[in-house]
Amino acid sequence: AWLTNLRHEFGTRCLLMLVIYQWLIKGYLISSIVQGFAMQYFRMIHVNASQISVAYSIVMIPFSIKSLFAFVSDYTPLGGYNKRYYIVISSLGALAGCCVLAFVTPATLGYYGAVLAYFVVVLGGAVIDILSEGMYSKAMRTSAEHAPDLMAFVWIGNWIFISIGQLVNGLLLQFFQMHDPTQTSGIQIGFMSAIPVAIAALLTSLSTLHVEEKVTEEETREARGRFADQPEILFLAIMLGVLPLAYVGINIFSRHAKWLTPGVNNTILCTLVVTATTSCWFFLRPLIGRYAVFSAMANSLALMGVSGAVDSFFLDDKVQFPGGPNFSSFFYNTLMPIAGGVMAVVALSLYNSFTKDWKYRFVYLFFIPLYTVISSSNAVIYARLNKKLGIDDHVFCFGDTVLSAAAGSLLQQPGFLLLAKTAPAGMEATIYALMAGLANFATVVNSSFDAYLADVFGVKPRALPGVDESKTFGNMWKMAVLMNMLHFVPLLFLWLIPNVQQNQDVLPPGDDSSATIGSPFQRCQGVAAKAPEDEEDKTPFIPLPSREMQERTRLRLRASQTNYHSLNYLGRIVL
Repeated sequence: AWLTNLRHEFGTRCLLMLVIYQWLIKGYLISSIVQGFAMQYFRMIHVNASQISVAYSIVMIPFSIKSLFAFVSDYTPLGGYNKRYYIVISSLGALAGCCVLAFVTPATLGYYGAVLAYFVVVLGGAVIDILSEGMYSKAMRTSAEHAPDLMAFVWIGNWIFISIGQLVNGLLLQFFQMHDPTQTSGIQIGFMSAIPVAIAALLTSLSTLHVEEKVTEEETREARGRFADQPEILFLAIMLGVLPLAYVGINIFSRHAKWLTPGVNNTILCTLVVTATTSCWFFLRPLIGRYAVFSAMANSLALMGVSGAVDSFFLDDKVQFPGGPNFSSFFYNTLMPIAGGVMAVVALSLYNSFTKDWKYRFVYLFFIPLYTVISSSNAVIYARLNKKLGIDDHVFCFGDTVLSAAAGSLLQQPGFLLLAKTAPAGMEATIYALMAGLANFATVVNSSFDAYLADVFGVKPRALPGVDESKTFGNMWKMAVLMNMLHFVPLLFLWLIPNVQQNQDVLPPGDDSSATIGSPFQRCQGVAAKAPEDEEDKTPFIPLPSREMQERTRLRLRASQTNYHSLNYLGRIVL
């Protein structure tokens, strides 16, 4: 019945298109093959943990500059289409990058070659991702009631193909060598399996499965007129493209400079992220601007965790890490992620069934502490306390992975749904890309801060064969504790997001054509007064999920007061 309703509301071709663009490209290619192999790839060419974190942050930068491509696609159609031929070009780029990583050995590519090849693949995937997100964001605005169902369809499929990709990864890492960078490795074969995926995206963009209406010259002029009336959008799109690229340039061309320590690198990145976030708040309408600030904090802090040294901690052998977990590649790269993926699919299904009428603030208030409590178990295994308690590493990590994947997937869901509903009509791809790009740019802070803490605490494993590096993991649990404490910071800023239910519209009815009305910038110029939604928020800071719960709470308070007065009266009689 769920799929039948989706087909009725959005059409079969739309769902099949999302299967290719979201499930295969984003779920399998980007989330499984690229992200699943990136750390292993750089470990194989013996890059240390802090450098791995920096390389990973550079590789994932294209997801932060999506706003540039979305603006170009909305402003300049190719062949009468805003998105079709941009996806064709992006598919060809992703295909070329996959071919390089599939047929050239890591030793031949080296550090810079690998970063560039990964960057090209991620760039192609990021453009396909944001343009398809713009298409289903537009579809969700036409049916707000079924928007959570379509979002669940996208994310459940993503997790299914992430799990399939992790299975492929584990089998390749188990049966093909991963130590000699001069020989063909399992990673190269993994990218060979991704080549048909890139080809599928290319063929879909050229076929009737690509659901997009051809725009007329008049519609193009109207769209350009909307952007001309809101030049702030162009400024933000350029800025959110330039700042991440500036960060990439600094890291590539100053990689060996003594002044570019992990601390300096993290300071530069945080400065750029704060600049981007403040600009979005200043130039966008209050509802979108406040959400931008909260989104940046939530993505940079609420999901923060140790990353650069994790693979070495779990995968180092008994010589490299005596007394460590010493997991096999198959268990670590296959069984654990698949279990997490299955649990995430179950969690998302339950989320879609039971939390549609929860308010956005209540969702974050519930899931951020839940995720923090679960992720705190990382510090336990990093300190090896589970062994002292008699709990096997495999059992402990398996349970932790399952619960963390479920809570993490639920924590991301309301943000994407709210993001889709704040995009004004006719500018869906650009506004969605601005907010998603800012969120992804803020996420890079995770890797950068991880690299800084790894440098401060001396956690710098290099996975060199036959070298004991167990001492370098001694302070890893301190990093985990510090990062977990930062998870709670976004809870202090829940007032920044609208206190409405997830199955309701966010923007006021009939007022979804402007993304800048009532912004602080316009107020400073005296151009506009308050935006329609910018009224005093009279809702309580601690949000309730529904009116029914508020009514139940009121009745309980009344009953408590009645019981108090009754007991007080009986007490007087007794006395």
